[in-house]
Amino acid sequence: MYCLENTFNLDNMMQGQTTRVIFKATYKPASLHEGEKTFYKIGKNTAIWREADLKQEIEAAVASVVLGAAGKTTVTLNAEGNDITAAGTHYIEAANISVTGATITPENITAINTQLGLNRDKKVGISTYADGESYYVARIKHFGDALTRWDSSMSYGTDNLSFLGRYGVLRNNWYELTVNSVSGPGYPSVPEVKPETPDDENDNYIKVSVKILKWAKRSQKVDL
Repeated sequence: MYCLENTFNLDNMMQGQTTRVIFKATYKPASLHEGEKTFYKIGKNTAIWREADLKQEIEAAVASVVLGAAGKTTVTLNAEGNDITAAGTHYIEAANISVTGATITPENITAINTQLGLNRDKKVGISTYADGESYYVARIKHFGDALTRWDSSMSYGTDNLSFLGRYGVLRNNWYELTVNSVSGPGYPSVPEVKPETPDDENDNYIKVSVKILKWAKRSQKVDL
């Protein structure tokens, strides 16, 4: 794959500037039953949920919000207009919930989402990994950790020389990215670029190494 040269100073070492590669993989949690592929995550919880378990969790949230809803709630994940079974990030809508003998109000829906730990404003929702498909981001490093070391206890500061070339793509180089390991599911769909977020984030699920070879090919290993 060919891409343009892309280098920048410390002030611009942000995700909106940096060349990245998206890896698509199929993730298979051990907790899924035979024949199941799709799985879910709720809010910031790292637990993996089967469809049946997700429905039970939503039913419990409804019962805690709507008086008399216990045992009378029907959860429709693939509701018309809000299909939670589709890949991506979702929130509970009125179309997904029905309670015998009760009317679900907008206030109820807000409270149910809150009970589940979901927040639309903060983009914290139910993550649906349809057919187990998962996406991972690797931002291309030129010098990388060997020559421009960084860890989560550090801040970039203002010393450009300390981080010059940590990320970026230089002309006359080949970059080879190798996936070393995968630590968990990544994003449920192609992740959006966060332009003002620094390149070094702490929530990584892929470990990649980059090697740069002359006329020059650069290889990078990735832990997912």
